[in-house]
Amino acid sequence: MASALTFGVEWEMSVVCGYENSHPDPSEQRIVRIGNQDKVDDNRFFRTNGDEFLWETVARHMAATLRAAGFDSSVHSKGFTTWDFSSDVSVCEPASNRRYTYESIELRSPAMYFTPASLRAVEEVLTLLTSTYCINTNPTTGLHVHVGDSTKGWPFHMMRKLIAFLWAFTHQLNTLFPPFRMASNYTHPIRTHSRYAQRFDDEGPSPTLAILAILKCDDAEKLHYLFDATQLRFMENILHVQGIPNCKPTIEFRQHQGTMDPRATIMWVKTMVGIMEFLRDVQPADFTSLLSIVEHEHWEKQPDQPEKEHDYYEEERDSKHDVECERDMGPILAESGFTVIDLLRTMGLHEPARYYKQRGLYKHRALPRPFKWNSRVSSWIEDPDPKNTGQTEVRWGADVRWEASPVGLDIRADRGRIKELEEIFAAVDVADAARIDRRVID
Repeated sequence: MASALTFGVEWEMSVVCGYENSHPDPSEQRIVRIGNQDKVDDNRFFRTNGDEFLWETVARHMAATLRAAGFDSSVHSKGFTTWDFSSDVSVCEPASNRRYTYESIELRSPAMYFTPASLRAVEEVLTLLTSTYCINTNPTTGLHVHVGDSTKGWPFHMMRKLIAFLWAFTHQLNTLFPPFRMASNYTHPIRTHSRYAQRFDDEGPSPTLAILAILKCDDAEKLHYLFDATQLRFMENILHVQGIPNCKPTIEFRQHQGTMDPRATIMWVKTMVGIMEFLRDVQPADFTSLLSIVEHEHWEKQPDQPEKEHDYYEEERDSKHDVECERDMGPILAESGFTVIDLLRTMGLHEPARYYKQRGLYKHRALPRPFKWNSRVSSWIEDPDPKNTGQTEVRWGADVRWEASPVGLDIRADRGRIKELEEIFAAVDVADAARIDRRVID
């Protein structure tokens, strides 16, 4: 029987810690003033409260609240055994705030086994904090979930399967989140912002071609370099983590918008752990069948001006391309024929499927692709010799120097690749079974 996976959660938040002049809302029973506000100095990057930063005053207060309730809590600890508070400079106070003083705080849970007791602890901590403090989450905050296999790290074949899965079902998973989340610099999708995707024209590679490229990749360094994107974070050394101080042998999923809601948090944890359990246990034939669903993906959304920066989540109209394609071919697969609800049910994740179906899904427009890389970086991608780029050399193999597909997104022309995908995956799985514990790059 497979052992339980481990998880950890990071919450980004903005916490009320003071106000000017009179209390803005005398009926508010939660704590709205922390520390001696008469000593607060706003003339620095971090506000100070006497001899310490104001965020430290807030963090120590919140940690003391958790300790009083029986939870081991700390401030700015380097380990992963406590409920730890720290600062996060990427978090902003609410845009409409005119009444309160806020401090940016990040809470990191301890590493925990995925058990009912751990999920209850998450619920109790969030309930305690939100009933004690005035906490805001806004578009600058996120909810990050780490999933690990205890301290062992993930074997290479699991990383490859995960990235193939995410490429196949990026559009389905994105419908779980509001559009502004996909436009954040910290949560760009793999299909548009990975280095592999940037090697192609504005339409990108066909889904099947990209999946084949992922499953053919035989080196962890190449896999990380080509397919790392900000929605997903994993370290290049995740396959050989022994002896590295404070190393996180985990996959970090960063898609979720900020929330302090216990149920929303727990459902996302169950979804992420459930995906990793599915990928760990799925039979090759079943996984191949699931990936082959991309054969029915006849078109992808595209922006009108893919090279032009614009405020994505305030744009209210679909592109001309999307209007015409939906008129001629119907909605994209993720919005009709195979939604994220169908995906979750296929993997046996029925509780998250019911939750998200009841809550509702988001409809997205096309995300602008990043600007083309400059000539120095572009030449490095095409040439195995970096030549004064100032970057770390990546080893290339002949079987990994894929060429851009002339097919683009005409999935009907990719039908012949489905059989190849089945054969490649079967061969990959057999090879990995013989070297499943390999922890070093050949």
